[in-house]
Amino acid sequence: MKLKHAILAIMDRDTLKAVVDELEMEGVDRRSAEEVRSKIKKWSDYIDYWAVDWDFQNDTFMQGWVAFRTRKERKLPLVSDPHTYEKPGRYRILVKVIDIFGNDTSQALDAEVPLS
Repeated sequence: MKLKHAILAIMDRDTLKAVVDELEMEGVDRRSAEEVRSKIKKWSDYIDYWAVDWDFQNDTFMQGWVAFRTRKERKLPLVSDPHTYEKPGRYRILVKVIDIFGNDTSQALDAEVPLS
């Protein structure tokens, strides 16, 4: 089947495979949307990975903390470990989230660390 847009296909062994625009695919078994929905019990079930860059410099994401699911460990922490800044100042924190479909989103937050 020809695909008009890049999509993410969920394969039969819980592996995800990116499908590139206009790629010919034959014989791909994809779960039905109903099967995927039946396994989702809460919003966090959609998250596969998330990470925090505690001092984002508007260039490369440098993960200072990360959490992700594995095949053996499906639990995902929803609170990061605490982080302590060594110097006062303004910091930009970037949180990156990847869902079970491979969609990637980020949210930047500004934080002010006062003088002690």
